Amino acid sequence: VAVVGTTEEGQVDSVDKIIRLREKLKDEGIYFYLHVDAAYGGYARSLFLNEAGEFVPYASLAEFFEEHHVFHHYVTIDKEVYEGFRAISEADSVTIDPHKMGYVPYAAGGIVIKHKNMRNIISYFAPYVFEKSVKAPDMLGAYILEGSKAGATAAAVWTAHRVLPLNVTG
Repeated sequence: VAVVGTTEEGQVDSVDKIIRLREKLKDEGIYFYLHVDAAYGGYARSLFLNEAGEFVPYASLAEFFEEHHVFHHYVTIDKEVYEGFRAISEADSVTIDPHKMGYVPYAAGGIVIKHKNMRNIISYFAPYVFEKSVKAPDMLGAYILEGSKAGATAAAVWTAHRVLPLNVTG
């Protein structure tokens, strides 16, 4: 588990280095699952994204931040921190909590799993709720860690993301 944005200090693990290690070991027949805990710091990744959702090259960050009035011109982002955020997409799964930095009330949290077959690990099919003959999209609740949750939370996250885009303008 790599952490991107610890709650107390905001520390960002070197996700990129962990990914490189995983690739090196994969060549030797060893593989490990990488989960990124970005519950607190995940939303900070949007600072590095332009309006098209593309990562801004590190060499252009200072100018990009100045153009969008993100940081004072004396503030710089360490390249290791930048690379850690950039590598999040290479993880097998990522958690993020919109109630921490996403302007959404408590209870909003999510996990993104890259490989669809992994959802079977967290699924639960309560026989009184789900029929085996029902197709997967109709059984969304079976793939939610809590089993069920209020729709208002999802609506709040959706609305916040429309009002404040997940890029430097948000």
